[in-house]
Amino acid sequence: MNSQNAELALSEAAAEIAAPLPGSGARAAGRRRSGLRAGSRLWTEVLRAGTRTRARARAAVRFGSDAAGSAAAGSDAAVSEHTLAVRESARALLGSRALIWAAVAAVVLAFGFGPMRHAFNPPHTTRGFGWLGDILAAPAARWDSSWYLVIAHFGYRPDLGHFTEARAAFFPLYPLGIRAFSSVGVPAVLGGVLVSLAALAFALYGIHRLTTLELARARRRPLSRERAHDVARLAVILTAFGPMAFFLSAVYSEALYLALSIGVFYAARRGRFAIACVLGALAAATRSAGLLLVLPVLILYLYGPREDR
Repeated sequence: MNSQNAELALSEAAAEIAAPLPGSGARAAGRRRSGLRAGSRLWTEVLRAGTRTRARARAAVRFGSDAAGSAAAGSDAAVSEHTLAVRESARALLGSRALIWAAVAAVVLAFGFGPMRHAFNPPHTTRGFGWLGDILAAPAARWDSSWYLVIAHFGYRPDLGHFTEARAAFFPLYPLGIRAFSSVGVPAVLGGVLVSLAALAFALYGIHRLTTLELARARRRPLSRERAHDVARLAVILTAFGPMAFFLSAVYSEALYLALSIGVFYAARRGRFAIACVLGALAAATRSAGLLLVLPVLILYLYGPREDR
């Protein structure tokens, strides 16, 4: 054996030592494939878990945004209905009162106060304000206005017997409102007009909200919001410009009773019966017909429809 053969022999022996045992390579390859498959399954599960987590997170974010959006939309709708009712009521109030005051003042200028101008003026409660003042007071202080003005100033005075017993026909809440203004220096006629105008403003607003509520949420054939708002606007206009609307800014209790009675229905319709009862009691202190408001309140309480159920 020379040096070259010895080197070759050593190489062959080393190759035999390094070579795997019979069958060990197949087992190693199988273990590698099993490990790869297990790792692949584990990685797939990790990816799936991550996908499900991201999907849940997106769903939670979407639900939260939808809930927030719904709450914001509901809040915006409530604000828009309130704003729309205020705007429509203010337009009808200002337009109708300007028309009525101008028309009545023109009639007084053209025809005078008539032959009965002194019959309902005890003692100078509807006249005696000067030439311009009498004309401006003409649309407000006439006929039964004198009773409210006298009660606000002198009270009912039952001690005077049959001379003042007729005052009992006029309920006390409206004269109390006039007296509240008079106590701070406001003339009685102007105080009565302010009470009536404030009550008319609330009445028109309540008509708009109540009409929208009833028509948009009717059980049979409810109207869309836009259509309900159109009908509510028409109801406000008809109330403000109707033939009898002349009395709603005069020194009469009609505007106050209208506002309170509408408030009773609106509060009861919303399920706020404590407020409805308070408003009903105030309406009964304004006119005798207010006692009858207990019937619709009781019906709404027992049978609905009510927004709280």
